[in-house]
This record gives sequence, C-alpha cells and structure tokens, in this order.
Amino acid sequence: MLIQQGISLTRRVLSDKRVLFVLASICYLMVIYYGITRKNEYTFAVPFGLLLVYMAIDNFRNVWYLALLLMPLSFDLSDRIPGASITFPTDLLALGLIGALVIRMLLDRNSYAALFNHSLTWLLAIYLVWMLLSAILSPMPLVGIKWVLRAFWMVGCFYVLSTVIFSQPKTIVYFFWLIGVGFALAMMIIIAKYVVQGRNPFGLRFNPTPVFRDHTLFGAFTTFFVPIFTLFIFRGNFSRSFRIGSAILLMFILMGLFFSYSRGAWASTFIGLAGMYMLIIRKWILGRIIPISLGLIVIAGLAVSYIQERASRNKAVSRESFEEHIASMTNFSTDHSNTERINRWISAIHMGQDRPIFGYGPGSYMFVYGDYQLSKYRTPVSTNRGDNGTAHNEWLLAFSEMGYPGFFLTILLFLWPVYCGFRGYFRTKEVNVRLIYLGLTFGLITYTIHALVNNFLDQDKISVTFFGILAVITALDLRYARAREAASPGLA
Repeated sequence: MLIQQGISLTRRVLSDKRVLFVLASICYLMVIYYGITRKNEYTFAVPFGLLLVYMAIDNFRNVWYLALLLMPLSFDLSDRIPGASITFPTDLLALGLIGALVIRMLLDRNSYAALFNHSLTWLLAIYLVWMLLSAILSPMPLVGIKWVLRAFWMVGCFYVLSTVIFSQPKTIVYFFWLIGVGFALAMMIIIAKYVVQGRNPFGLRFNPTPVFRDHTLFGAFTTFFVPIFTLFIFRGNFSRSFRIGSAILLMFILMGLFFSYSRGAWASTFIGLAGMYMLIIRKWILGRIIPISLGLIVIAGLAVSYIQERASRNKAVSRESFEEHIASMTNFSTDHSNTERINRWISAIHMGQDRPIFGYGPGSYMFVYGDYQLSKYRTPVSTNRGDNGTAHNEWLLAFSEMGYPGFFLTILLFLWPVYCGFRGYFRTKEVNVRLIYLGLTFGLITYTIHALVNNFLDQDKISVTFFGILAVITALDLRYARAREAASPGLA
C-alpha cells in the first residue's frame, strides 16, 4: 500500500513541469558549487546533461532524433580526457533519453507493457541478466559492471524507447534517414580532412578518424544499411523524391564501404545482397531448381578446390596493393591480419575453457588474453594489451567473458532477430512493410557474417544500429504480424 502511494505521488510530482524545473535548478546550483570549490572544470558540463534530461522528458522524440543524427559523427573523448571512456555526444544524449525512459515508465507503464509480449524483449532481458551475473562473479567485477551499465544504457535507449517511438510507422523511415544523413556528413568531414591535408583518400591506409575509430569499424557500420537503402531505391511503393534521397544516401554509404578497405565488410555485403536478390527472385529459381542446384554444386566444388589451392600457396599480404589486399583473404599463413585473428580466437577459446560457466566477465578479454597466447600462434603484431581489437569474433568474445551460456545467448541474439525478420516478411502483406523486414533482416545477416572476423557490438555506432534494428522488428511484429491483412498507413 505504501509503495503504491509512493509511486502515485512520484507520478504527480514528475508530471508537474514547474517541480521538475525547481529540482533541476537545485541540482544545477549544487553542481556549480562543487565545481568551484573543487576546481573541477568538467563538472560544468553536468548542467547541459540535466538540460538534456529535461528536454527528453518534455519531448523525448526530438532528443532521440538528434541522437540518431549525431551518432555517426560521435567521437571518443578518451584521447582528450584520460580515463574517460565517453563517446560524445552519443553518451550525453543517451543520458537524457535514459532519464526520460525511467520517468515515462513510471508515468505510463501501459505504453511499455506490450514489449514483454515479444520474444526479442525476453531474449535481451535474459542476455542482460546473464551479463550482470558474469560481471558480479568475475575476477574484475568493476570492469564488468561498467560494461553491463553501458549495455543496459544502450538497450534501454535504443531498443525499449525506440520500440515505443516506432509505433508510429513513419519514424522507422526517420531512423534510417537520420543515420544515413549523419553518415553522409561524417563522410564529407573525413574526405574534407584528406583534401585539406593534401592527402589521397584512394589508398589502403584510409583513416576515418576522428568520427570512426578505425577502418574496420567504419566498414562494419556500412554493412547494416546497404540492403535497406537498395530496396528503398529499387522496390516498394515509395515516392520518387524518397527514392532519389535514398540513392544519394546509398552513394555515401557505398563510398564509405569502398574506402573502408575492410575485406570482411566487402565480403559480407556481397553475400548479403546476393542472398537478398535470390530470395526476391525465388519463384524463378524454384522453377529451375534442378539445373540451378547442379550448377551450384559444380561451382561450389570448383570454388573449394580453387580456395584450397590458393590458400596453400597464397603469400599475398593485406594492404600491399589493392589486388593483394583482396587475394590475402585466403592467406592464413603469412598475412599478419589473418594470423593474428587466429591467435585471438585460440586465446578466447582457452579463456572460456578455464571458466566455462561465467567466463572472466564483460570487458575482461583485453586484460586477460595475453596470458593465454601460445608462442606458436603469436605474430609480429601480437601484444598483451588488447591493441587493435579484442577477440575479433562476437561469439568467441562472449564465450571468453560469459562462458557457455553467454556464448549460446549471443548466438541467439544474432540469429533469432533474423528468424523474426523472415517470419514478418512472409506473413505481412503490405508491400513497404515487407521490404523493410527484408532489408533489416539482410542488414543483420551482413553484420552477422562480418562478426565472424570482428567484434564491434560494444561500440556505440554498432550497438545503436543493432538494437535499433531489433526495435524496428519488434515494433513491426507488434503492429502487423498478428493482422496479416491489415492495411498500413504508409511508410513514405
């Protein structure tokens, strides 16, 4: 009874903007006083965070839109503020959004109740609970708790809150377009930096800083968006202006994909687009299934023989030249990029075998894997400090940090949304909604393939996109999947 009265009183207080203004003013004065007395200039940024919280409560959609637009332009502050693992402005905007989420869940629980009718929500909840348990029981609990808080942060802002926002169908298109426009701006900034410095961007040493940490993250980010923007242009009942805008954004995305010189991103995007095209023309394929099957068997046999032969005598090294960069994909004997991945994978496997239930805890791989490296797998670029990435595989990273349960939960986290996407595609009749299901699903597939050789789910640009796509699938399922013949109000 007392708890219900307390919640009711909290709702009444938080629903009054004047009370919120007074509380924010008191917090502002306290922060300013602390900053002056302790001579800590960084505390003066806190009021801006409080202002964002107030804006998010007043109209959280605008803050959400701003977060998506600026996300591709965000940068890490650790180089400027030692020890501060903060991405600006994504983390600052997410602070406002998470405040809005907590308050709005207290004020309007019914808007979020439908979320728990979807399997993806339960999967994410179980995944986060296991991550928390692994962090608490790890040898480095403080490191683990930091990673868990960030995961809760991202899921809350860009899955839970986004699912509610996506209840209005047009906001789904806004999601892709805002990120696409932000990426176009980021691409222009990167190219402008090269022009100002008098450097040639057409080179295998392309550096996408300051907005992207490295070229592999840059390439992985683009893989999500190539399928959906391709469908926006060539399929569906979209307006001509919408198609033209999508074509311009796709041009920037493909430019980024090319300049990334990421072999994993190139290969995964090609496989994803090929699979999507085959699904679209599946009726034509089914009518010629026998000759196509025989042809594929012959091609697969020849390809396997060719790859085995190339791999046995391939000495091409990545980044020596464009041709050798491509050829080095199958060189697992002398290419340092490939051989170092094997070293990281084996270290991750041994870490998981030592702690098979809870692993070493989230975020621990970079601190522990050095002791698990075997001399025969070490390469000239091997270190003990987690330089140049961690396990280079999302699932092996989860195995080393969260044991077997974390390993299988991470597999489900990637594969179950793909299943949900295909299920929605085949069940829904509305053309534009089907295409969005299809584009999202193959966007996830391209990143899943890429995740075999890299891991970026802990990076804000990837996690915002990944959980946002899961939110779109959840929102579409809740809106359309149960009514197969329901008419859509239109998405463009």
